[in-house]
Amino acid sequence: MKLLPRILPLFFAGCCATTLLASRLVANDELSFFEAKIRPALIEHCLECHSEETEASGGLLLDSRDGWQAGGDSGAAIVPGDATASRLLRAISYDDPNLQMPPEGKLPAAVIADFARWIAGGAADPRASSQPATKKQVGLLVAQAAEHWAYRDVQSVPVPQFAGTLSPGPTATPVDAFIESRLVAAGLTAAPEASPEALVRRLYFDLLGLPPSPEELRQAVARIQSGPLGYAQLVDELLRTPFYGEHFARKW
Repeated sequence: MKLLPRILPLFFAGCCATTLLASRLVANDELSFFEAKIRPALIEHCLECHSEETEASGGLLLDSRDGWQAGGDSGAAIVPGDATASRLLRAISYDDPNLQMPPEGKLPAAVIADFARWIAGGAADPRASSQPATKKQVGLLVAQAAEHWAYRDVQSVPVPQFAGTLSPGPTATPVDAFIESRLVAAGLTAAPEASPEALVRRLYFDLLGLPPSPEELRQAVARIQSGPLGYAQLVDELLRTPFYGEHFARKW
């Protein structure tokens, strides 16, 4: 009986050491699983659109632990220990028609199963971010939204009368009246109204990226001078041409 007080501390110390060793072995197994299965899959299928070196599509970074812990524009992507609550697993499983990643096609079932096991096991990830993780603000604060024009009630505003500094030509709209009123308030003078020829050339350059041919210029000027709808009809016609799409595809 006298030995019991001496033996008990040793027994409990041995149990604690065994538990600590077991937890370290489990942690090492999870990290080994990440390196063998998860990191290669992330590199091959995800980091092209979700890394600091390329882009953070949807505000989500998957090239570091800090990145996915910060989440994306839609919130948390990975919930360690809970695979079913993780948007990442739902996305790669293609269960939700509105949330399917990667966009080029569903991953093999074995890879999806690896991600499910990794997340359920705690999502062990030794990768550190090269930049400090910051949580992006999604949308406006309530106080900011109350002041934003898009969230204010629609109100009827009277159209100002033309004062003469901005000539109300055949293509003028109520917007021109508001522009003129602001110019007058700022003490500025509007530039002279463009000639029909200059207007057509500007329109062609803006929408097609090229000037009109002499014949196109002649026909367009005649259309503008034919009536108040001529200019709008010319704009619609140019927007319907394939050249408009080709011009703006360079920017897209």
